[in-house]
Amino acid sequence: MQIRFFHSPEDTRKVRKRLQAGDTLEGELTDETSVISPILLVNAATMPRWNYCYIPDFHRYYFVSPPESVANGLWRVSMQVDTLMTFQGDILNLSIVADKSGQAAHGDEYIDDGSLVSANYTFSQTYNFPNGFNSTPEYILITAG
Repeated sequence: MQIRFFHSPEDTRKVRKRLQAGDTLEGELTDETSVISPILLVNAATMPRWNYCYIPDFHRYYFVSPPESVANGLWRVSMQVDTLMTFQGDILNLSIVADKSGQAAHGDEYIDDGSLVSANYTFSQTYNFPNGFNSTPEYILITAG
């Protein structure tokens, strides 16, 4: 089975990731594997340091864990499916209503959910009573807002 290895500097939470050129290697599935998190044996003199791959037989993109050397020139490579990149066409074609945004410029500052940080300014003003307090009850009003 062919495995196309890449390097991706992108955040794992992005739907579309930039993939830098890599190698195409032959690999063989191990017995304890799945489509979601496959484990493959790959023959290579030296294992390149890629962190991403695509397996055409599965039609899926994967995050690659650091490979383990099994024997001279044989590497065990564990992977975890990247559902965002794998299904990016379906995700980007969805009609949605988003209640969160990664950019503060698109946020709603009237909804206090803790996701937007606003500036806090303190204004204080003091009024002195010229005659001080007397025996009648007095009230001190403090407002914030």
